[in-house]
Amino acid sequence: MKKLLFVSLIALSQMQADAKIWRVNNTAGINADFTNLNSAISNASVLDGDTIHLEPSATIYNASFTLNKRLVLIGYGYLLTGTGSNTGLQESTQNAAINAIITLASGSANSKLMGIDLPGSQFLFASGYSGNVNITFEKCKINGGNPMVFAAGATYSGISFRKCLFNGVNFNTAPAVAALNNLTVENCIVVGNVFWLKPPAGTNIVIRNNTFSLATNPAVDVNNAYVANNIFLTGSIQNSFISCNVKNNVFTANQTGVTIGPLSTNGNNLVSQTLASLILNTGSDDGKFQLAAGSPAIGGGVDISGFKPDCGAFGSNDPYKLSGIPGIPTIYSLTVPASIPVGTPTMNVTLSTRNNN
Repeated sequence: MKKLLFVSLIALSQMQADAKIWRVNNTAGINADFTNLNSAISNASVLDGDTIHLEPSATIYNASFTLNKRLVLIGYGYLLTGTGSNTGLQESTQNAAINAIITLASGSANSKLMGIDLPGSQFLFASGYSGNVNITFEKCKINGGNPMVFAAGATYSGISFRKCLFNGVNFNTAPAVAALNNLTVENCIVVGNVFWLKPPAGTNIVIRNNTFSLATNPAVDVNNAYVANNIFLTGSIQNSFISCNVKNNVFTANQTGVTIGPLSTNGNNLVSQTLASLILNTGSDDGKFQLAAGSPAIGGGVDISGFKPDCGAFGSNDPYKLSGIPGIPTIYSLTVPASIPVGTPTMNVTLSTRNNN
């Protein structure tokens, strides 16, 4: 037993030695490792497998950068203060926001961005970089415009959006742009103009357990995808699914071209539902999309080994998390005395933490 423990400790020490956590903070007076992401990523000491903590700040991180290393970038979440926010999730109500041109280049495959507010950031693929790009956006808030720009005639594989909030986004992959393989949009909330995913070619495109709240005609326009367990809040506007496998979705519109019937049967879809019957429609900008009591989306998903998940972003065994709080321990409450008497050797500090897995 002692030998096994010793070997385990050596392995843990080696893991810790192989990867490092770096702090980025652009707030004056904060002693972090770097003040901007460009300096951090380009620094020779920052290596593949490292993690960069982008710390909350009143100042947006707006310097464009090229991601050419395999890194994890972790922010602080979003919707932490103001109208439509979720209170009490983080001790600081500031977020970590990036508004920049971010170029994904060779070496960045298997990188992950988590818990970051992206108000207008755009992701470009470097010239000649394609193939297995394997980039994951998890618990990010993606605002405005078209978030990804693909090179004409290229092929990209392994792009994932999981538990993200798309707000006011025109997600539009116009025809004849690029081939997209192994692309996943899962447990996301999509609010805004359109969601058009229409690559000229693509395999294994999965659109599952999302909540779409869109009003443009057609609101959701998807080709060659597996579309399951979603909620489409598009009023009476229909959506377009070409060469798609459409199963166990819930629509407010009288959707045509899909199999209609009770969700107790795999492959059926429920149409012409009311907004009030489906979601709370009150509360924070993301919390309002939680299911209403008695919602027909409860337990309406495709049966997986006897388990029927709820439809929508808050369904499945890995649901959307309010405000995109990263899955790491956080301090959500902190009380520190404003001052202490001269000569007092101690002070009382109260903090509250939670595990966000």
